[in-house]
Amino acid sequence: MTYIGRHPAAGSSQGLTVRGISKRFGATQALDRIDLDVRPGEVVALLGENGAGKSTVSNIVAGTFPSDTGRMTWQGRPYEPGSPGDAIQHGIGLIHQEMRLLPDLSVAENVFLGRLLRRRGVSTAPG
Repeated sequence: MTYIGRHPAAGSSQGLTVRGISKRFGATQALDRIDLDVRPGEVVALLGENGAGKSTVSNIVAGTFPSDTGRMTWQGRPYEPGSPGDAIQHGIGLIHQEMRLLPDLSVAENVFLGRLLRRRGVSTAPG
């Protein structure tokens, strides 16, 4: 996850809380009652083998698709992003490792491209 602009939880005592998140894709149980806590300013790495559910957790938190069960809170409030754009409005975004928006830019330049565009008055909202 990356935070766009000022860390949205700065000054807050609560960050992201994930409780009992499960996700199934057909017959495959991708996640089974996952719990996760991320405090404001904390950097967390999700590590595991292929198929362990790292991307699934990230995609649920980033609003790419919903969980089947469980709940999330962000800054102490219920958090149910309906889309990546909704997650971004809350200050949460996901940058996929496979995607380079502009291949001639560095990783950092690609990450902060949205911030630069917004400063210049260009909308970066999805849709």
